[in-house]
Amino acid sequence: MSAATENKAEFHCSCGRTFAHEISLKRHCWVTGHTADNVEPAPPSAAPAAPAAAEITPVVIAPVELPSIAPVNVVDEAVRILREKQQAQHAFEVRQARERQVRQVLDQASTVVQNGMQKAAETSRQGAEVVRQSTVLALRLLLVVLVCGGMLLTGMGVGRLLSSPADAAEVPAAQVSVERQLVGHQAQ
Repeated sequence: MSAATENKAEFHCSCGRTFAHEISLKRHCWVTGHTADNVEPAPPSAAPAAPAAAEITPVVIAPVELPSIAPVNVVDEAVRILREKQQAQHAFEVRQARERQVRQVLDQASTVVQNGMQKAAETSRQGAEVVRQSTVLALRLLLVVLVCGGMLLTGMGVGRLLSSPADAAEVPAAQVSVERQLVGHQAQ
């Protein structure tokens, strides 16, 4: 069956428009708010598929009635939406600025901490070096004291050995006489 001889269903709207498909009629009714005269397809006509020139009538489209909207309401709504968008944009920019500031502060804090850690490590190394040097110096001083003490003790021991036994007996007597003299001065 060819397209020219095929029976086509027609769907009518309350405004007078005719549609070839039901979905087109439903979409038209949904958009305009009209109602469909008949949702059932029109019965196929027994007329020939190709209409004669005399049968063609001009299609008259009724004026579409739009719901009345006050222009002030539309402008007010547009201004309200614009303000909301501007406020949202401003809030977004403020949030971005805060995030940038936080990142900068964190970067600066990180740099300060890294510098502090480097200085602490350097100071620790220097402190360890100072402690090591101080320990070496203390050990050297201890060695010098021990050597000097040993030399003193050795010298005293050598001096006693070299002295005669009579000198050894006189030394304590001399010490006793010095002590007696000190006691005498205290008594006076």
